[in-house]
Amino acid sequence: MPKILYEDLAKVASFVKEDETISKPPSHRTLSRVLRSRGLVNYRCKLRPKLTATHARKRLAFAREYRNFPWQRRIVKFSDECLVQKNAGSTTEWCFRYPHEKWKHRMLTEARASQGPRQMVWGAIWLD
Repeated sequence: MPKILYEDLAKVASFVKEDETISKPPSHRTLSRVLRSRGLVNYRCKLRPKLTATHARKRLAFAREYRNFPWQRRIVKFSDECLVQKNAGSTTEWCFRYPHEKWKHRMLTEARASQGPRQMVWGAIWLD
């Protein structure tokens, strides 16, 4: 499982010495150094909305519908949005992964719909 804390990993990790005896549990620094030497790094999990198969199909249909829209003939203006949320960022998950695995589903943290008090301020996208 990629989502594991160093403390939990240290409980199950061990090193075999040259005389084939098992060492004491490794330190946080030793674990970090050994994993990094093999290309595994402890990254924050990417945050993505939790989508059902139905939501994913609707998003794909929307993208396909507007794939060939003649954007070059229209002026498009973009704005932005901002989310103000109580306790935001307090449940950050970390996972050990290779750099190319960052968007794999098991390396993501799915956002729940009900996360407590929050206020969204929306921007806009419009065509002139």
